[in-house]
Parts: sequence; C-alpha cells; structure tokens
Amino acid sequence: MKTLIALFSNTWDALIQNDGFVDSESGSSCARFIANRWENLLSDIPETEVAIFHPSMANAGDFFPAHYRRFIQVGHFLEDRIRNVFELCFEKGYQQVLFMDSAAAFVSAKKIKNCVNHLESHDLVFVPSDTGAVYIAGMKLNVFPVWDAYPFYQTESVVELLSDCIRHNVSYSLEPVIQWKESVDQLWREATVPKPSRLKT
Repeated sequence: MKTLIALFSNTWDALIQNDGFVDSESGSSCARFIANRWENLLSDIPETEVAIFHPSMANAGDFFPAHYRRFIQVGHFLEDRIRNVFELCFEKGYQQVLFMDSAAAFVSAKKIKNCVNHLESHDLVFVPSDTGAVYIAGMKLNVFPVWDAYPFYQTESVVELLSDCIRHNVSYSLEPVIQWKESVDQLWREATVPKPSRLKT
C-alpha cells in the first residue's frame, strides 16, 4: 500500500523568519539546504510519494524536487491546518499518510522507513519528542474520523494519544523518542554556516 509522506512547512519557516532571512540570499540558502536534505532522505524509500504543504503561496517557489506534489495549508489555527493535511491526502485517494514537520530533516532515513513499514501493520504511528509533542505521525484512513483534529504539536500529545488508542482499541506503533530542540538547533546551525568562498585569494 502506497504511503504519502506529507512535509508540513511550519517550524523551519518560523526559524527563517525569526532570524530575518526572509527574501534574502541567506533565506534561499537555508531553504535550499533543507530541501536537499529531504530529497536525500526520501530518495530511496520505496512505495511512497511526497507532498509539501506550504503555509502560503508566497512559499510555493521552493527548492524541493519537481515531482513532489505541492499544496497550500488551509485553516486559521494549527490544528485545523494539520487536520486538513490528512483530510486532503485521504480525499486524494491515499490510504495512509506519514505527516512530518519539515524541520525534522535531522532524522535518519532508517527511522522514516521504520515509520512507513510500521504503518503497514498499525493504524497509527507516532514519534514522540523530548518536548512531549509529536512532530512525526502516521495515520490510516480508517482511524481519521477519530483523530481528524488531533493537536499533535501540544506538549501533552503523547499521553493523550496513548490513552485514546487504548480507549478506541486502535493499534499503534510508538517509535523511539527524538531530541527535538537540540536536533533542530543543530540543523539550523548547519544550514546557516557561512559557505567558503570559491574565489582564490
């Protein structure tokens, strides 16, 4: 069964804006860096397609591969935008969706493959973070009516998810915890490190 990997532009765009890199050469360099990281991570994961969900049309001129599908996030609140990602993907005919914050480009290809594989045999797959929030989550179409507006980004997400899975008799795969803030900070440092000049001195 083919899985759609939905990259959700949220944290990364906020980092670029907060550091004043919007519409600048540095901003383009950071955006290109993150797009290249994703392309390398996802290039050899079988039975998947990729879509990037931008917060607005202003972000649509990205550096992701041309074969990635592109959509605009819909909804005023974060929970609404996440819900609409899943809803749109299921409406497009996908039976299972792996939602990933675009700043999660620090994870390994092995972890992504594990999530995709575990989603084949479970209704839900989620990767908790050290913040308590969930930035990577996989869902099958059959459980969408139960979790259609789940607040993954809230710090109590993991506890609520486990309780709800037990209450609704839903199968799930709980992946190892990721160190979110430290890893995103490191990724940001790698993306913004000055590039050596190619000019000879």
